[in-house]
Amino acid sequence: GIRPIALEVEPLWIEVESAAWYEWALLEGIGETRARRIVEYIRRNRPLRSIGQLEEIGGLPGGWVEKARPHLRLRGQEAGR
Repeated sequence: GIRPIALEVEPLWIEVESAAWYEWALLEGIGETRARRIVEYIRRNRPLRSIGQLEEIGGLPGGWVEKARPHLRLRGQEAGR
């Protein structure tokens, strides 16, 4: 018979400054349009000072940056900083 195997699931990490739009689209509340808007903002504002800067992007769900923060990494920073 078929036996289920336990899979070790890696937590979702997004390298903020290099992630493609389709990586952003994995996050709750972010479809392709919002994901492309995020990538465009980052491209224009690199290097970002902090993850909180993403709150400047218009049209994202309220509180979204705080919810996503544990999954986001800026170069040279630990996740969630």
